[in-house]
Amino acid sequence: MVNFTADDSAAAAAPHELYWALTSALAKATAALEPNQVALRFYDLMTLTFEQFGEFRPSVALFFSQMLRDDVPRPALHNDPMRHAMRTLVNEATDTPGKPEEQQALAHLLYALYLMSAMFWLYDRSIGQAASAQLLEFMREMIRFVRPMLLMPLMNKALYKLTEIMETVLGSAAQKAAAD
Repeated sequence: MVNFTADDSAAAAAPHELYWALTSALAKATAALEPNQVALRFYDLMTLTFEQFGEFRPSVALFFSQMLRDDVPRPALHNDPMRHAMRTLVNEATDTPGKPEEQQALAHLLYALYLMSAMFWLYDRSIGQAASAQLLEFMREMIRFVRPMLLMPLMNKALYKLTEIMETVLGSAAQKAAAD
């Protein structure tokens, strides 16, 4: 998928540039995923993500650690290729929500799950990172279970609230405020 290895110059680039190269390739791969339910597409994408990140684990860890530091400029996460990948994942799923705002809210939820999963994967020291694989399997089943409930007004409200909260930190308005 990504056409460089840990020995290449792209891999030696700044962690930000490497992350963007890896996630841009993953975003392109999202469009090639089999048409399927959101939960299964998310599972497939995250499995592929962990495989792609694996060879570059130290650099990916450095990228995520820099995102958490106040003294280092943060990348513009509203442009993160994985956010776009989640939109594509949802929009091309066989069970995509009917309304565009519902699709966007579900994509935001999946992006939050991606960030959480990536941090978990980086911290996972289990043999063969079995705990990360178990987490992905659990999320696949939970998304499958919860997805039909998102049609309920109360669940929709909760999803929209999550989107508002996330946009406060990860959205373009937050990026502009941080730049000022």
